[in-house]
Amino acid sequence: MGISVSLKIKLISLPGLDPLMPRILYLPIGIATVSSLLKQGSYDVEKEDFNVTLLNHYSRFFHLRHLFTILRMRNPGQLSGHIFQQSLNPGFEEYVAEAVTADAYRNFDVIGLSALSHEAFLFSLLFARWLKKVYPEKMVVLGGAYLSIMKERFFDRIPYVDFAIHGRGDVPMLKLMNHLSLGSGALEKIDGLVYRDTKGYTRVNAPCERELDEEPIPDYEDFDFESYKGYLQPELGKEGFGFSIPYRTSVGCVRRCNFCDYLCVQGSYREKNLDKVVGEIVLLAKKYKSAYFHIVDSAINNNPGKLREFCVKLIEKGIPLRWHGYMRATGISRELLELMKKAGAFSLRWGIESGNTDILRYIGKGYTREQAIEALDAACEIGFKNTILMIIGEPYERIDHVKDSLSLLQRYIPREQVNYLVYRLKLISHSPLFLDPEKYGIQNLKPLEGDQELLAFNRMEFSFDETKGLGWKKRLALTNRLMRYFLTRIERTEKAVGKERVAIPVLRVWQRMLSEKSYLLRYLVTLVVKRPMRYVT
Repeated sequence: MGISVSLKIKLISLPGLDPLMPRILYLPIGIATVSSLLKQGSYDVEKEDFNVTLLNHYSRFFHLRHLFTILRMRNPGQLSGHIFQQSLNPGFEEYVAEAVTADAYRNFDVIGLSALSHEAFLFSLLFARWLKKVYPEKMVVLGGAYLSIMKERFFDRIPYVDFAIHGRGDVPMLKLMNHLSLGSGALEKIDGLVYRDTKGYTRVNAPCERELDEEPIPDYEDFDFESYKGYLQPELGKEGFGFSIPYRTSVGCVRRCNFCDYLCVQGSYREKNLDKVVGEIVLLAKKYKSAYFHIVDSAINNNPGKLREFCVKLIEKGIPLRWHGYMRATGISRELLELMKKAGAFSLRWGIESGNTDILRYIGKGYTREQAIEALDAACEIGFKNTILMIIGEPYERIDHVKDSLSLLQRYIPREQVNYLVYRLKLISHSPLFLDPEKYGIQNLKPLEGDQELLAFNRMEFSFDETKGLGWKKRLALTNRLMRYFLTRIERTEKAVGKERVAIPVLRVWQRMLSEKSYLLRYLVTLVVKRPMRYVT
């Protein structure tokens, strides 16, 4: 089964298929980590961030030419028919082929595709089908965070993907390459591998469970750092125009919010040794000549004691680093925030979700409204840039709950260093709401697209009835009204305090697009609004 003793490997991070989804222009830590271990195994590896490739290629004319193609992709039957090779849609292939230079992959034996989201998973499949048609001899390996959700679905219907890897990808990929090039090891012994046995049956091995301390330092060579400048989160202000190096100190999360599938994607909470963390951050800063880091943990303060120690070690190093990431409103104090500021932290994204204690308890956030306000007040007073994330549409959420959320956010609107994003709840598979509906008082979960055997353009959502409340139609209508109420009053507050003059235009455009029902209208708006897709949400 061996291909070549000297395998050449191309690792590609794929964007979302939906052109209205913001392009994530952080350096891709996933393929950077896989690349690092493969290079330690003496493999010839190159990397490509297709998010950058497409942003450099896309134009308003590209969007306009492919308007009807995108609208056809939104039909699950047409999209699934093409991906599952039941039919051929030339427009779908042209959409991929126009942005891809076929010769760029000619000299590689293995193409590794990384998909972080449902939309990126779809793009990966379209890309893989096109690639196998052009280069049938290439070995295609599909990985990325979203494979933890899709690992047991559809693999038997996509023959143009030779292998898939779910969970941690670096060690399984190295073992797979050793198997292909040297014949070492059996496929059934490679943790995290999805493959076809000799009889053609799909086999799914258990995920790779190794200590996080064994993870190699990310390899960010091959990337054009200039391409990432200016595309960081707009709320970072002037500091958002450098490029930020992604780094993780932990994986998993200490909480289980009812809407989140993070446990399925990342597994249990694990931490890296802090000496390793600080040592690698210093090495990365010197190697790539950037003082900016994005700590990609689910929350920087998952372990407050570790965070404190991390800050002390950074201060002792005396290197002027600047870092940002997500925060929880528990396990934080003014003293710890001040220490973080001294250690170089400058921007925080808070998953507050609600301003009502009952809804916070229902979600499973682990804090109250008062604790959220205390944390946000301290962060603002100390001088952090803050982004507040809110969710509307939790089961049993009513107008009084939303008024509490509104008053909390209105408290911070006058502050220039505060921005916000408001999302509508999406009930997705592998979330606690989906896995244990009885606990949350909901029932009759049904896919909105209607057929779980088909691939939808966007990730499948589920409707639900409140067991002791509203049916789905009334629940959906109420959620829409609550969203309009919330956003309308926030915009009024911004105008009243003059905040709209300093608000980040692209942030507001994206927020309005989230609320627009008509996909066609949002698509056409994209053609005339300057850079709406380059905001990272």
